[in-house]
Amino acid sequence: MFRKCIHCRWFCIKSVLFLLISYRRTCIICNILGWSVVCRKVGTGREYIERTSRIDSFEETAMVLMRKYLSLSILALLFFLGIVVTALKMWFGIITVLLCLLFMYVFKTNLRFITSIFISFIVSLSFFQFINIFILNYNLSTEVETLLNRSLLLIMVLGIWLTHLIHKKKLSFFNRLPEWDTYINLPFHTIKISSFLLVVFLVNILILSLFIFQQDISDIQSMLFFGLLFSIINATLEEFLWRGILLSSLTRYVSVLYGMIITSIGFGLMHLVIDMPLLLCIIFSFGGFFYAVLVLKTKSIYPAVLIHFMINIGMVLSGWIV
Repeated sequence: MFRKCIHCRWFCIKSVLFLLISYRRTCIICNILGWSVVCRKVGTGREYIERTSRIDSFEETAMVLMRKYLSLSILALLFFLGIVVTALKMWFGIITVLLCLLFMYVFKTNLRFITSIFISFIVSLSFFQFINIFILNYNLSTEVETLLNRSLLLIMVLGIWLTHLIHKKKLSFFNRLPEWDTYINLPFHTIKISSFLLVVFLVNILILSLFIFQQDISDIQSMLFFGLLFSIINATLEEFLWRGILLSSLTRYVSVLYGMIITSIGFGLMHLVIDMPLLLCIIFSFGGFFYAVLVLKTKSIYPAVLIHFMINIGMVLSGWIV
């Protein structure tokens, strides 16, 4: 009987040693895989189970985030592609993009609001193109056609506003006045908003004056009223659309970086609608990024509208618009 007890005890000791060795191997594997911070050698099996469940939870969260960001990337590519095919009046391409967006709307329920914004934008842009084709059938002057074209940007604004209304989301567009004496942090400097805008204003005046002075005085005088009207309409509607409701919604419901990328590249590609070369559209995308940074830094859309207005009137007087 005593021998059996000894054998039983020895069997129990061997079993415990085997479990400890196996447990140690698990920890070594975890160390090799880089999980040493999460899974450590602890005294009890309960703690080991708890830490293992944390690893599983971490992996599950990582997979969810990967799927979300992959879906957001696909939505962004479809949005950019939709702008391009609509600008080029490729009607079959427009239908294809809209069907893909509808597919995302049905199966990605957590991204339905963002998908709805992109769908409403592409549909509104298609109406924009149809109306412009209709306008071209009339023998209107270039100035009138240009003003009507820019005024039709209101269609996209209304489309996105309806999307917010349907989804019962708050619509905002950084409509507060900037505090001119507050400072904004630039990469290597801190400067007042008023001083920053003055520097930007002077730099743009210097660059655009090189082109303006190449025009005849009579041409500049004849284009002055059109330039003012065009700049007010275009700067206000473009900034309200891109840096107003779109940037505000995307930063609120996705992220600041996503909102900046979408509005900057989309803003540049949108100029394909008015037959701008692709290289110039890429340059405008960098301009859109600058406007987005300015709006986010000042928390106001009005400085961006002011600079946009100034650049537009300079482009008109330089002969770049008509």
